Amino acid sequence: MRIKQILKIAVVLMFLVPVGYGNIVGADDPPFVLKWTASTGLNVGGGIGPLVVDVNHDGIMEVFVSGDLSPAADKVFCFYGNNGTLKWSTTLQYSIVAHNPMLIYDLNNDGHYELIQPGPNALQVLHADDGTIYWVNSSIKCSEAHQLVLDTDHNGYPYIYSCNADDSYPYTGMLRKVDGRTGKALISIPIWFPCHGGLSAADVDNDGDFEIFLSDRSTGNGKGIQCYDAETLNLIWNRGSIYCSSHLPVIVDVNNDGILDVVVSQQRETNAGIYCLDGRTGNNIPGKYQDVISGLCTHETFPVYDIDGDGNLELATCCYSNIKVFDLGTWQFDATLAYDGKPPYYANVMGDENLEIILSEEVADIKVYNNQYQLIYTISGVSSRSSIVQDIDGDGLNELITISNTGVVRVYDTLRVASNPLPRTNTGHYSERNTRAGIYIPPPGTILGNNPPTITNPSPTNGLSGVPISTSTLSAIIHDPEGGTFDYTIQTSPNIGSKSMQGAHNGTKTCTVSGLTYSTTYRWYVNATDGHGWTRRWYTFTTASASINSPLVFSVVAPSNGSANIP
Repeated sequence: MRIKQILKIAVVLMFLVPVGYGNIVGADDPPFVLKWTASTGLNVGGGIGPLVVDVNHDGIMEVFVSGDLSPAADKVFCFYGNNGTLKWSTTLQYSIVAHNPMLIYDLNNDGHYELIQPGPNALQVLHADDGTIYWVNSSIKCSEAHQLVLDTDHNGYPYIYSCNADDSYPYTGMLRKVDGRTGKALISIPIWFPCHGGLSAADVDNDGDFEIFLSDRSTGNGKGIQCYDAETLNLIWNRGSIYCSSHLPVIVDVNNDGILDVVVSQQRETNAGIYCLDGRTGNNIPGKYQDVISGLCTHETFPVYDIDGDGNLELATCCYSNIKVFDLGTWQFDATLAYDGKPPYYANVMGDENLEIILSEEVADIKVYNNQYQLIYTISGVSSRSSIVQDIDGDGLNELITISNTGVVRVYDTLRVASNPLPRTNTGHYSERNTRAGIYIPPPGTILGNNPPTITNPSPTNGLSGVPISTSTLSAIIHDPEGGTFDYTIQTSPNIGSKSMQGAHNGTKTCTVSGLTYSTTYRWYVNATDGHGWTRRWYTFTTASASINSPLVFSVVAPSNGSANIP
């Protein structure tokens, strides 16, 4: 059946039309086939779980879910991904609430995963292969925010970063750095109220040091969006006027300069704002921030990714209302999608090379939109709380895994051939950067053996206006992380010059340009390869307008100068 489905990918793509009720016109093999179901009785918060990890490295992944079973004791369940058989379930020592998202990492570098279950009464860590207790620390309280795991020492022994919200006296809100092997809190600093938001992380400027980003309120003792040094928990910067406590900071490269940026919202039910901030400084990225955007609603974490392939990142958000897709490049709405739930995520389920927009959080019916914003499929009657996409049975095709508001886990086979490498589903939003896009993003600081060159510090800076037409060079710093040689090209459009070189070394690379004209936007491309991987960046700048005193330039003169015997 699955081979037959693969062969019919082209047919499916040819005949996809917006429909509902679990049908696609023109294809007798539907793109979603129910594989298995399992009942847990859990009350799961919107957007929480499931997680998927291959705990015993046999090519078959396990599916993990947890949640509230009040008044009974709360539980964690683990199912075999290929058939839904229960592998284990365990009763937690301390109760949790419906919105306590778990994480799964190898905390002690022994090749076995641990499951980190935060909660309001304790931080509990289980062995993911059998559900037994690894350690519990009842002095570490965790609110409904998202926690974080990060290997800042690059030694295979990561730390857990926990956060707790508390806006009532005696104000016990705390950000902690916790030893992943012992549960001992190493550093604790007071914070205010990261509600359903929490912690994201990255090495934003590739200097080997990690930054942690915390979302918070701008009222009371809240500091808005905050950036901390992951080693010391010293505050690097914050933007106290941005109220962003209910969604996670999203870490992406907004302006294509090789430096990771922070995307947060001034969250409101109406006329919300969007801020794209330089991850190093917290400064607004020019032209990429607006405190009030008419018709925009933000609350929970939103996806950020170039979903439509136009070269710009798109943000998709909603508050139990129609989804608004906002283009961070053009800074305008791309689409409005019919919906009534929490924000979607992006993943590939339909058999082509594009990610789809999957609407599955706190909805009766899961809806799938393609990258041109057309509704192409509906899975009806599932009462979905959340879902995630992964190849859980090792058949080379992705599965869609969802959990309902009554704790029913449903797994659907899809048409999509799984990517290589697979996306990371040990954390709820596919990476520590929390992009909510189902692509592989390695943990911060991962050494992949041979990393592609980095391209930074473009001159003119990306998006700069008023550039003199006398400008004669473009430049960027190209750096190979391993210190090897690389080949690079610089190209321009419209064509004002180009440059290529083989066997180059780290440093500033320039391209001579000429013939610039007034009031023209130029795009220039920098490509570099070390023989193992490619990096491509593109930038734009706009030349200055001609001043009223600029001399007139005649490009065609007729009759030509010096002509004689003109009739």
